Amino acid sequence: MIYLINNDVEFIYEKNILRSRELGVDQVLLVPSSRILKFLIENEGDLISQKELFKVGWGDKIEYVTNNAFYQNILLLRKAFESLNQPNNIIINIPRKGYRLNENIVIDKIVESIESIE
Repeated sequence: MIYLINNDVEFIYEKNILRSRELGVDQVLLVPSSRILKFLIENEGDLISQKELFKVGWGDKIEYVTNNAFYQNILLLRKAFESLNQPNNIIINIPRKGYRLNENIVIDKIVESIESIE
């Protein structure tokens, strides 16, 4: 699955990559970060609890994941977007409630599967 974010950044889920069309630069994401971003995109506009994002990012290994690891993955996503000349507030935290995508970003699904572009 490939999503186009703000008419510039391609999120290639199968490869855990954010790719800027404008800059010609890739940012490789950690697997949990990629899973979290995909879930937030698929649930655009919804407020997702931290607990649910833990499950999405780490699956059945969540008992071994610290809050610090979770926050680090959110930070890495924000920094990846910032390095691609995107706002670092693409992911919004609502304290004690959860996370959601910034309502000002534009997301388009551009390809169903990576095989269709290779």
